[in-house]
Parts: sequence; C-alpha cells; structure tokens
Amino acid sequence: MLLSPQVKVSYSARNCTRCCASRKDELGPGVLSQNRRWFLSVGLGVLRFSSSRASARRPTASQVIPLRWEVSQKTRNRKGYMPWQILGPPFCWLPSACETTVQHTVQRWAALKEKGSQAVILTALKAMHPALWRSDVKPSFLEQTPFKVLTVDLRHPGRETLELAAEKPVALGEASRTIKLEDPQRWGDPVKHYCAVATVRIAGQAIAATNNVSPRKVLAIFDTGTTGASMTRGLYDAYLQLAKHNSSSGMSWSQARRMEVVFDSDVTFEMQRGKHSAYGIGLDLVTPIDEMAWAGVGPSESIANYKVPGGAHDERPFEDVMLMGLGFLVGKKLAVDTVRDELTVTA
Repeated sequence: MLLSPQVKVSYSARNCTRCCASRKDELGPGVLSQNRRWFLSVGLGVLRFSSSRASARRPTASQVIPLRWEVSQKTRNRKGYMPWQILGPPFCWLPSACETTVQHTVQRWAALKEKGSQAVILTALKAMHPALWRSDVKPSFLEQTPFKVLTVDLRHPGRETLELAAEKPVALGEASRTIKLEDPQRWGDPVKHYCAVATVRIAGQAIAATNNVSPRKVLAIFDTGTTGASMTRGLYDAYLQLAKHNSSSGMSWSQARRMEVVFDSDVTFEMQRGKHSAYGIGLDLVTPIDEMAWAGVGPSESIANYKVPGGAHDERPFEDVMLMGLGFLVGKKLAVDTVRDELTVTA
C-alpha cells in the first residue's frame, strides 16, 4: 500500500537559511536541481521532487515548509513504484555554499532509470555500514544531510505527513511512549534499520521459541513500505499453526489471527483487522520471507556466501525478523531520533 504524505522540512539556526537553487551553475552538493527530478524512497513510496524557477524562494531560520503531493495513477515504473510529485518551493538541505556547522563534502546517489531518464533513490535510513561505502552501495539520503529526526504522522487519513528536522521536538504529548532502538548492523545487517527486539502474540498468546520454553524473540523492523506483516519462515509457520489452532477451538478467523507485537518497554502494537474505513482496503496481510541472509535465514548456500560488512558480528538475540507495516502503524505518529536511537509513538 502507498500513502501520499505532505512533507515538512524543519530548519533551525544550524541549517541552511538561504536557498541556493536560484541558479543552476551555482548548485552545490545537496541542492535540489531545478532541471532534474529526484526521488526519495521513504518506505511510503517514491517521492518525486520537482520545481520551477518561478517558485524559488528563500527559507528562513526555523521555518517549516509544507510541500503538497499529487499521485499519478498512470506512471508506474517496472518496480511498481508510484511517483508522487511535490508542488511547492525548492529547498536545499546542505548546499556547500551556505554557512553551516555540519561538515559535508561529496554526495553520491544510486542511479536509476525511468522511461529512459536518470533518477536517484534516496532512502530515509540514517546509517549504513562503513564497509559499504567502498562498494557499489552509496550513502543514503539522511546520511548526507543534517537531519537527525524523522517523524511520520499517520493519524489522519488523507493528511499523512513526513517531517524531517535537525533536532527532536521538545514536547511530544502525554500519550507518547518511547522504544529504545537496536543497531542491527552488529548482527550483520548492512544498513541500520529502525528496529527493536519484541515478542509476538496471536489472540493474546505469545508465540513460543523453538525450545517451547520461552516466548520467541523477534527483531521487529518498522517499515511503512509493508502493508501488514512480513516475517521469516520460522515465525510465519508458528503464527499460522497457532492461528489455525485458535480457529479450531471455536474462534472466528479474524480473532484467531489477531496479532500484537510487544516490546520490552511494554509498548504494544496491534495489527488492524479487516477493511480500513478510510483507505478502503485491508491492512492485515501476512506474508513469509524465505530468505534474509544477514539474519541467518534462507538456503544454506546463500547464507554461506553472505559477506558480513566489516567482518564478524555479535550473536543474534532473536530467532526471526519481522517487518511491521502500515497495519500496525496507521493511526499513530512515529518520531525516530537517529542520534539517541529512540522511536517515540503517539496514538
């Protein structure tokens, strides 16, 4: 499922306070060119930056610039991405010509082609393993910007927002809860996904570990690009077996497969069941993942050939990996602090 959020870019005194995109020949690294189209892959889809000279204007300190979105149903590329065109002023996040406390040298992007034209993919992950910098994998979008906090607000259907900021808001509300995020790179993940170790409950019962003694530990990755839940095969088979057992005991299928993800901070996410009243589709799709080599899941040959970035990694404290999608996240506001490694949830 793809949503179309508004985007806000928060500037502070440490950020650029001048727009350097007024002249093509003065563009420095990090400036959105007016004569090119840029793509930002944030899990919610692929975002297309476009601008015109007439719309250029200078952002001021602490200004929040809202950018409107349009979704074109006719322009899908071969990978199924849905381009969203931004209508609004161009902005620069870290142009070399501007005064800033953030040191910046060269920006590199992974090039793609759509209908014969060049484009770039910019991910919303803040960190990738340093060993990858010497390979064909280029630094991510956030790695090359001063932004340290990203906030996805999915509480209001049709008015979803993505906000990028240099620092965390002071007040997040009394209903906010915080989850301490893990760095999966120490377990072999080539990128620093936003994730934490959790347990999974089906109809209120925790899925057991392989030894059937304790609850199964799962690395849950927050992923707005997933509709419901995708999980490695061991967890998927255990989920399906428990759901079928519950159903045979007289529960409705909807109740028998009710899924909750519980984190150590006692924060619980429940997957929505049935058709969403606003989006008109079900968000409770559950699918298996047959191969995830860095997590030790998949054919033995694939796992044996996987090269862990940087060499050896720590022993994994989990059996499976799960992607938590929109079925868990819709109706919530999620703020990721990439410096403190914290995710704050507001209902």
